[in-house]
Amino acid sequence: MQVKIFESPDMATGLKMIRRELGPEALILSTRTVRNGRLGILGKPTLEITAAVDNRVDSAPLESPARQPATRSLHGTARQAYLEQTRPEAPSQPAPDERLSAPRALRKPAATRLAAEAPTDPPTDKQRDVSRELGELKEMVSALSGELSRLSSRPEHPTAPPDNGGGQAAFGAASAAQRDPVAGYLLAYDISPENAATIAGFARESLSFADLSRSDVYTAFLRDTIGGLIDVQPPAFTSAEGQQRIALVGPTGVGKTTTLAKIAAACLSVWSPSIALITIDTYRIAAVEQLKVYGEIMRLPVEVVISPAQLDAALERHADSDLILVDTAGRSPRDSVCIEELASFLTAERGFEKHLVLSAVTREKELLDTIEQFGRLGIDRTIFTKLDECRTLGVLLNVQISNPAPLSFLTNGQRVPEDLLQIDRETVSRLILPAGEGNQQ
Repeated sequence: MQVKIFESPDMATGLKMIRRELGPEALILSTRTVRNGRLGILGKPTLEITAAVDNRVDSAPLESPARQPATRSLHGTARQAYLEQTRPEAPSQPAPDERLSAPRALRKPAATRLAAEAPTDPPTDKQRDVSRELGELKEMVSALSGELSRLSSRPEHPTAPPDNGGGQAAFGAASAAQRDPVAGYLLAYDISPENAATIAGFARESLSFADLSRSDVYTAFLRDTIGGLIDVQPPAFTSAEGQQRIALVGPTGVGKTTTLAKIAAACLSVWSPSIALITIDTYRIAAVEQLKVYGEIMRLPVEVVISPAQLDAALERHADSDLILVDTAGRSPRDSVCIEELASFLTAERGFEKHLVLSAVTREKELLDTIEQFGRLGIDRTIFTKLDECRTLGVLLNVQISNPAPLSFLTNGQRVPEDLLQIDRETVSRLILPAGEGNQQ
């Protein structure tokens, strides 16, 4: 058996070198990234690949499907595309006329031909040792290929050609992330290409090669990293700060009224029964009636106001309440007139903590536009609803990185109050990267 170490700038170049010198039957035994600079810090990273080939086997390229698993080696099916793109033309070799003219279906695999042509002398001890070593290597490669085949089966994220604007950076980040298994893992949960590439780069700098090859280790590290990027600040709900006033604002159809009822019910059970509900949603009669029904069930007063003056009067009537929750009509983010009208109710003098309610099923671009348009109200917190309707929740991280307002609540259903999630950084990071196959934690 011939074993050789190759150094190359990337996997594709390394595979070319291995195939050129050892042939397509070569097995990749290990890979690692090394730095050749001063103290191994300032040098450019180089990929070191250890490969081996059994000298007894004909290294000429064959069509036999039985040899395909060997070409997948350490990186499994995830690297098959590199092999196909970088496959060099087979070197021409003199061969008998029978081999050139025989139909493909009648050609014997190389190992079979060699066995037929080999002398019948019993194998030597050296030959037996080499065969045993080769068998062990094949078993190891087969096990690694099976594990990495699972990683390569994750849904792929299509990329578009780069444009002349900001999309070029996104395309570059997506391409880099798809070449990195850790970044690809993050992409599978709809974390943006830019964020995935950045977090994966931090993981590569912080973890050893052995840790990066263990999904449970790097998943725990990624959760901790994501937790550090998320700001979670639920309301304190304490009488020591005096009366608290919370107003829910946001676009239509995100579940503001139901969310307000969930918050009221949760406060009733763990804090104070001194709560008043106010609605300025006079556009939808159903919303007013819905809030009144919730108020009757929880035995809480409900006020309906249609002007800032009426709001002041309602606040005065409930000056002794510990908590005042205000429901507002849904506004289109593009309707600046309606947003300005809402701002006339929620002035700084009235002391409202304004929570922007967003639906997690909304496209990320629309979410960011909504945050920008409602930002003129002075948003203090964000609430995401309808988590139960989402397959992945990477949007929670993407929006948090773009939006300075902390998260206050998450909701994952219609039940009041059961589907209001009490959250912290760890809870949110586990929602973004849930325990899956091979990552049970």
